[in-house]
Amino acid sequence: MNYLNIQITSSSTGKTKIYTLYNKNDTNCETLLGTVKWFGRWRKYCFFTEPGIVFDSHCLEEVLRLLNQVNKK
Repeated sequence: MNYLNIQITSSSTGKTKIYTLYNKNDTNCETLLGTVKWFGRWRKYCFFTEPGIVFDSHCLEEVLRLLNQVNKK
């Protein structure tokens, strides 16, 4: 990943993973971009962005690759 640092944790039930995305250019990993987590109504992982965060097409491609990867499992 060129643009994202990803921290992986388990949900409170332990059934699914939560992928917390940070700006890779922020050396302290303080800029939270959003999370990829299970969205039960759609029965798949979805991306939940933080307010006020702006993405370009390259960063969004990385988010899309992550979503495709975790939804295949």
